[in-house]
Amino acid sequence: MRPASKRSLIMIFVMAAALGGCAGFGRIQTARVKSGKLSVLPIEADRFYFWPNEIRVDKPGPLAIEIKNVSPWWQNFTLKDPTWKTLESVNLPPHETTIIDVKLSMPGVYQFYCNRTLHTFFGMNGQIFVGK
Repeated sequence: MRPASKRSLIMIFVMAAALGGCAGFGRIQTARVKSGKLSVLPIEADRFYFWPNEIRVDKPGPLAIEIKNVSPWWQNFTLKDPTWKTLESVNLPPHETTIIDVKLSMPGVYQFYCNRTLHTFFGMNGQIFVGK
């Protein structure tokens, strides 16, 4: 194969991967959690996605996030509050469930993502929308 052909194939692969990452592989699901007493939110983590990745919570308060890593690789869950302060950052062992207790102290959008290289780019991120 000529070098120019190889370069073209590589560019096609990189562009396809980038477009797939922008789309997040179409894995968007919204969950609703009522807060007050401690609510439990189950999330599944796999290669390049969290499920659900869009969560709505009625009001600020405590939340237990139960993350099941169904992949054979280590993942990460990092949660940032609306001011972009890190609330939690935990590594998720393969095929295990991790429970994180957090206090969503203010209304707003809390971002979560995997801090592994390119995982966020390929769609491993989400948001928790907290009402007033």
